[in-house]
Amino acid sequence: MISDQAKRNRALTKWAFSAVYTRSFPLNDRGDVLIAPLADMFNHGTQTEIEINVDEEGNCCAYTTYDVPAGSELRISYGNPTNPA
Repeated sequence: MISDQAKRNRALTKWAFSAVYTRSFPLNDRGDVLIAPLADMFNHGTQTEIEINVDEEGNCCAYTTYDVPAGSELRISYGNPTNPA
């Protein structure tokens, strides 16, 4: 439960919105999103090595789309930076 004091804290509200908005991924076509802390470890790229899926039990699974050499950067797409929506 969120306290009334936290609800009135503008800086905290902005931080929470930013954390959710920048760290969430589309889960399905209904507009549901998923927050996966593991994904913070991946960089952004237009050519990606990582796919993220959610299984029937709600587990978030990240896997590479091809063999990646040890020590290589792992990237996911953060979205289209030219589309502000």
